[in-house]
Amino acid sequence: MATHLAMISIGEYDVYRSTMTTNTGRKLPLWSFIEPALGSQAAARALVPRAIRFSERRYGPYPFDSAGIVIKNIGVGYALETQTRPVFDGPTDEATIIHEFAHQWFGDSVTPRRWRDIWLNEGFATYAEWQWAAAHGGPTTAEQFRQDYADNGPRPACGTRRQPS
Repeated sequence: MATHLAMISIGEYDVYRSTMTTNTGRKLPLWSFIEPALGSQAAARALVPRAIRFSERRYGPYPFDSAGIVIKNIGVGYALETQTRPVFDGPTDEATIIHEFAHQWFGDSVTPRRWRDIWLNEGFATYAEWQWAAAHGGPTTAEQFRQDYADNGPRPACGTRRQPS
């Protein structure tokens, strides 16, 4: 486990327990922890087994012995792919859940030595979002790449300066 993936969250939660069957036939316990003020977050919780099965078809068996989510208004403005139970800052969307669960397969095996290498973690998870969208009626992964590139263009590596034109 990469050290940045360890997490503890202490607080008042509604705890939701269930079990899913993975594509490989394994019974996987699901434990989700939801801040009571946010309701049951049933749609987010229901997406977890779908996200895992979707990813298993592409990347292989789910690599851990349990899964779930933690949803709490913590005010940081981002989600984090903590191992087995990603943490979401308040209610989240489908793409973010897919993204954070994709990290469970790839991108969480190592901690980048330099910040400029974060694309190794995040690039794969973004690609997984694109695969999900393409499989569910959205643009193809190639179309999404072209759009993202058009919107953001090439960027210099972190810590380097773009040369004047």
